[in-house]
Amino acid sequence: MKVKDYDQMMSHLTEKDYQSNTIIPKKKPFPYESRLKTIKEVDPAVSPQTRVFLRNQLLDDALEAGYITQEQYDSAAKKFMEEVYPTLEKTYEDYDQFIEDDAMGRVTKNYGGRVGFSGAGLALAKEVGNLTLSKARPIIKKLLGEIQPYGGAKNIGEATVKTDRTAELNFIEGMDAFTKKFFNDNFSAASRYLGQSREKLKAIYNRTLGELKENGERASITRDKEVPVLKIPVRDDAIPYPEVTTKFKTNPGDFTELVTKNTKNQYYTKKEIANMLGIELPADNPKYTKQIVDRLGFDIERGPVVVKTRPIPGQEKSKLYHFGDTVNSLLRNYKNKAIDGMNEAAAERLKIENSLDAPLYKYFNNFKSQNRTTLKDLGLFTKYAPDNIGHAVSLKEWNKFPKLFKNSNVNKINSLTFQDPIINQDVFKLTGYEKNYNKFFTELENLVNKPVTKETQKKILQVKNQMEDNYNNIINTIGNKEQLRSVLLKDKRYQNFLDEDYLEYLTTHTDRVPKLDVRIPRIGEKFKSEDIFADMTNVNPKYILGYVDKINPAAKKLSDLNMQERALYDANLRMQNSEILKEFYEKSGLRLPKEQVEELADDLMYRYATGGRVGFAGGTIIPKALQTLFKTAAQVSDAIRNVKNSVFDNWNNVRMFGEQEGIAKNLEGYTNIPSQNRKTSALENIENLKKVLPEKYHKDIDVLKNATDQNNFKTAWDKFEEFDKNLDPTLKFENIPEEYFPMLDPLNDAFVEIGPKSSMKMPRYSFRTSMELDPVTKKPTGKYTQEKLEIFDPETRTFRKEGEEKLVGVDTDKGKEGLN
Repeated sequence: MKVKDYDQMMSHLTEKDYQSNTIIPKKKPFPYESRLKTIKEVDPAVSPQTRVFLRNQLLDDALEAGYITQEQYDSAAKKFMEEVYPTLEKTYEDYDQFIEDDAMGRVTKNYGGRVGFSGAGLALAKEVGNLTLSKARPIIKKLLGEIQPYGGAKNIGEATVKTDRTAELNFIEGMDAFTKKFFNDNFSAASRYLGQSREKLKAIYNRTLGELKENGERASITRDKEVPVLKIPVRDDAIPYPEVTTKFKTNPGDFTELVTKNTKNQYYTKKEIANMLGIELPADNPKYTKQIVDRLGFDIERGPVVVKTRPIPGQEKSKLYHFGDTVNSLLRNYKNKAIDGMNEAAAERLKIENSLDAPLYKYFNNFKSQNRTTLKDLGLFTKYAPDNIGHAVSLKEWNKFPKLFKNSNVNKINSLTFQDPIINQDVFKLTGYEKNYNKFFTELENLVNKPVTKETQKKILQVKNQMEDNYNNIINTIGNKEQLRSVLLKDKRYQNFLDEDYLEYLTTHTDRVPKLDVRIPRIGEKFKSEDIFADMTNVNPKYILGYVDKINPAAKKLSDLNMQERALYDANLRMQNSEILKEFYEKSGLRLPKEQVEELADDLMYRYATGGRVGFAGGTIIPKALQTLFKTAAQVSDAIRNVKNSVFDNWNNVRMFGEQEGIAKNLEGYTNIPSQNRKTSALENIENLKKVLPEKYHKDIDVLKNATDQNNFKTAWDKFEEFDKNLDPTLKFENIPEEYFPMLDPLNDAFVEIGPKSSMKMPRYSFRTSMELDPVTKKPTGKYTQEKLEIFDPETRTFRKEGEEKLVGVDTDKGKEGLN
């Protein structure tokens, strides 16, 4: 370019700033009037909030372009509010929504239009002090409703992104202002006015601002410095440290599986290690928590394993501990722990549960832990509140007769009920109900798999009648208030405890006890384990765990339920638990306020809920439990596809080129990755498949892996075909029922799966790009706007009509802006 041409170009693009005596870019004319005209033209088609947003966006751009001053901005913003807001009260029938929008209008005016809810939530919280009591109440409830439960780390022990506490901080800031202005700092009174329990709201403070200090003070809200949150989140199934040390001895595998390639050589604080191991640290008792953490540190360092440590910068007395060494040390320390009394019984019970149905009882134990955590958070915990899992025969007695119960439904998933702890643990024992069965079972155990004679037939009939008498006696005792009182008073613990309302409540529990019965074979037939069974006909269906009788009556183990049935089982169990505990607190003499009972029921139902009730309506959002299972199914199908392709590729080379040349080709390194080849790819794919499959298929996968590892590629292909043929079809994504489609792709939610077997995916979003034109020359200015539109609604699982797409993001020459 010539100097003359360059000077001419610069004179066109720049001007002199006489205040600073510098050359600056010329200001481009700002199309304020034309943009405002366009905004007003679309007013009838958009909501009031959108009108406010568009006007404030115009003012933001005008201010940034230097077209208006800050004073002009404030004046115009006020004028725009007056234009839009008279219509708001007429637009909304719901007054709370109107109040929320009214406050949002203040937020828009004071903090600008471009705020997502995290920013708007903070602004709403700050606005509480400027509102009346009636207007502040729905805003606080809105802030409370924005708090989402924490989903947890993807993998225990792996570093996780800090939990987003923005919604909690917004609520706390608003709640503090609300309590101070209207209730003279009386937190209990403010909670009652909101219709919330004080314990629930205080739990939010505890989780967000950390533990109370010994002097009673708490961390204050700060947005310049994040509230410290442990890298390792607290586990839902945390239990007291003495119980954890017992598990070090009885279930060491629960801890060795935490030592992965990602965690083995990592260094953690004592508190982080406590969270990883599932040790309960009471948030409301910092002194006791410190004692537990100190005891854990002592156990880690007392040998016999020398645990590697690192100093914590700035904390001379604190250390970080090597996780692999730590677990090894703790397991060695407690390998020979003397377990006495109840702990020994608990350890024995754990063994029996694992032999009966390990996955089911692992699920139950997690469920019970969640129950306890919820009740403690709400200040309602009592050992009598959560119902026990009722067995037709006590596990201790059941374990004595392995032949008799081998193929029976007794104590299987389809014969379990909800039972009150007092009846399950004490009434059955004090009446001799459990021990009475012992002699019956001894006689029947000796007859299993033997031909029935005339004499043994009479003996079986006699046992059948005796078992029926035993059942009738316990039902009569439970149903009679005075008999029940007389039984319980045999135990000194109940002499000053029995409440009339509670006794009355217990007498209604006769429909929660399965009846043990026996089928009498014909002479010459063998007496089989299946001939003794739990008769559920007298049990109220609402107390059968998970309504399994409606989902899959033939199921005996958790593994007998397919992925959809498991999701329904989980959802039903939580619903039943919620209703039963609600009934307990209403009828047991505790006389809790109705609002508190309703809150408890909701919290129990939804805090850890992952699914929905029985039945599924098409066109609605898929329950979270099913979403999780569908994601697993997608991972399984994806992994199977990879294994199939790579294993066949290896076999095909051998088939096409002969054994030696085919193997050589499979071992030849890739051009771009010389260290890898077809064989290593197949082994990697096989290992990835193993990770997403249930444990019962792992042996088959190991056979396939060994064949590949030994270059037996033909055998590997045969084993794969055999495995694929025998695999439970419900584990595959392509076998998900059509009623759940269309759905978001479980592995990439930017796409939509049209059907289970469809190879075509549809996009979830579309993009609309527009270029700004110079109002004078009508030529592109170089400024553009790209709008991201959601064309598939994941809640209704339908595609939006043209013109009804949801705007979810904007990308301009100034950068990206998310709208939700």
